[in-house]
Amino acid sequence: MPDCWGQAVAESVMRATLEHAAERDEERQVLETNIENGRARRFYARLGGWEGRTLDEMFPDGASTPLVEVTWELEALQLSK
Repeated sequence: MPDCWGQAVAESVMRATLEHAAERDEERQVLETNIENGRARRFYARLGGWEGRTLDEMFPDGASTPLVEVTWELEALQLSK
């Protein structure tokens, strides 16, 4: 929703998610995003995520989508910023 971009809502939600995982003593948080979604990839990198392996999501109709894993090592994050 481009009309909501730049209002820090996604950043607040993502930070809360990472903080919740850290409070539960999880070591890392991993998600997958479309490899072609540069905006999301830059956003995750800005929040301390690093890109790992790439994979293809296969759908029942035979179509596939290229994905990249983004990982946060929770102990290394400065979550209170």
